[in-house]
Amino acid sequence: YRFAGFLKGKRKSVFRHVITPNIGFDYIPEFNSYIDSVYNNVSKRNEGYSRLALGVYGAPSSRKYGNLSYGFNNSLEMKMKVKTDTGMVYKKFKIIDNFSVNSGYNLLADSLNMNNIRMNARTTLFKMFNISGGASFDPYQKTDSGVSIHKFLINGTGKLAKMTNANLTFGFNLNQEKFKKKIEEEEKKNGSSPELENAKNNPNDYIDFEIPWNIGVKYTFRANNSTNNFYRDTTIFRQSVTLNGNISLTRNWKIGVNTSYDITAMELSYTNLSVHRQLHCWEMSINWIPFGPRQSYNFQINVKSSVLQDLKFKKDKTWFDR
Repeated sequence: YRFAGFLKGKRKSVFRHVITPNIGFDYIPEFNSYIDSVYNNVSKRNEGYSRLALGVYGAPSSRKYGNLSYGFNNSLEMKMKVKTDTGMVYKKFKIIDNFSVNSGYNLLADSLNMNNIRMNARTTLFKMFNISGGASFDPYQKTDSGVSIHKFLINGTGKLAKMTNANLTFGFNLNQEKFKKKIEEEEKKNGSSPELENAKNNPNDYIDFEIPWNIGVKYTFRANNSTNNFYRDTTIFRQSVTLNGNISLTRNWKIGVNTSYDITAMELSYTNLSVHRQLHCWEMSINWIPFGPRQSYNFQINVKSSVLQDLKFKKDKTWFDR
């Protein structure tokens, strides 16, 4: 797509939209390997049982399945002129990495043939911020008790489908490499300083504080639509923030942390601390969850070689072993 002549401007932006359709078919025949009316002592009721349930590959399906899947993927890019040392040149930018819509239709089912409609999208802003999201929609009507019936929602309410769940994630990662590239770009643009040139020419006179590190931050929003005990549709919202990072103090020492904060419940939901130490042919690792329902720790020293993987010392305490 191109703008009209009077809207082009100096950058003369051009857009490209790519649509990729997809279609597939899955078929599973009916296998009569089940024995009806076998009493289950746990559930206290009669259930079907297959003679192949304890086999290597498990029991096959007892019902025929013939699903026709269909959908399409989208991507959107922009190309515009930017100013460089050699003049105005075209540069590409991705606006939407992928936007997909998928569903399916079970040709062999006796009712509720159509699958939920699934939508997913992801993109990257400024080569740094990652955004992804998705949603699922049910095309059928439901009773007051929340049971789906073989009637399309559009015939009763005029709506195409009803959302069952949705999610949105926003995150970014920072490390020393990204800052290094930014400094190199500034040096290329503005030139190097005398202090930096002196450090490059006499590396033994300076201490290298460039320690490998990485920090990741992610925000997640979830919505789940369900029927409660009073047969009313309720939408439950959940929000959380996850922080993970690691730093290599030396070539042999590495410390990491992974923690999550539940904004809805206003509490820390998960925190994990780890320490890793290289010991030449050996290695040591410590993992510790200091609080919460999964409070535990793990300490291990082992040989790196996979041939001698059983040669190790391990001490741990799991969350289910009090």
